[in-house]
Amino acid sequence: MSTLTGGTLNLIKPELTDDHKVTIGTDLPANFQKIDDTVSTHLAENATLATVHGLRYEEGSWTPILYGSTTAGSHTYTVQSGEYIRINKKVTCYGNIQLSAKDAAMAGSVRLGGLPFMVARTMGSMSLGYIANLDYGTGELSLHGYPVLNTTRLDLVMAKDNTSPTSLQVAAISNTTEILFTIEYVAV
Repeated sequence: MSTLTGGTLNLIKPELTDDHKVTIGTDLPANFQKIDDTVSTHLAENATLATVHGLRYEEGSWTPILYGSTTAGSHTYTVQSGEYIRINKKVTCYGNIQLSAKDAAMAGSVRLGGLPFMVARTMGSMSLGYIANLDYGTGELSLHGYPVLNTTRLDLVMAKDNTSPTSLQVAAISNTTEILFTIEYVAV
């Protein structure tokens, strides 16, 4: 409360009444609970398929496949599983492929397909956690993959020392090839 007299502002301190007092142990816990309930609904662990404050969050499964660029082939898999997390346009895919029989008709360069969303940019990466029964050719050092624009696939390449990588060829894949991997890319 204030009063103005003769150009000078005089402040008058009001007396506190019981209406202005907060009782510890009764009023505060109820108010803190309301704050806690509001914050808890916005935690990432509580996010659903719905958009929260403009954030699109989605989880699901996908089926990774190995195929040839010229002739796809129809393989038999011991393990063929994948999961993904999408936050807005960023997609992280986890996958595990283990062949039990490679189709002899498969031809061309090896591709990894079945990504859950179309690739929007030629940016992204593939990290390999485990590789078994893959034949490395002379001078080949490591397996890599990159997402291909406007597709749902990665092209697989073999890195070499001091030269450009080459496409992974069908002959490098065996009846028991296994690849455990993570892929990150930008989706449409």
